[in-house]
Amino acid sequence: MSSSSLRKPLGDLEMAVLSVLWNSTTPLSVREVLTLVKRQPALAYTTVQTVLDRLHEKNFALRDERGKAFLYRP
Repeated sequence: MSSSSLRKPLGDLEMAVLSVLWNSTTPLSVREVLTLVKRQPALAYTTVQTVLDRLHEKNFALRDERGKAFLYRP
């Protein structure tokens, strides 16, 4: 069995964050993604950061280091 067949499907929050990345014409910071994801109650910065890290680990998002921050793109 390949590792890709063992991959869990993306959750609702991961899909919401990925959708923000897909709809952007430029790479986004965690703070920018946070402002564009519409959730009630509002998400914490660290939650969005964790989701972006997981999407990067799963190869759904690429990231480029800019100074002390990362910019993410699908």
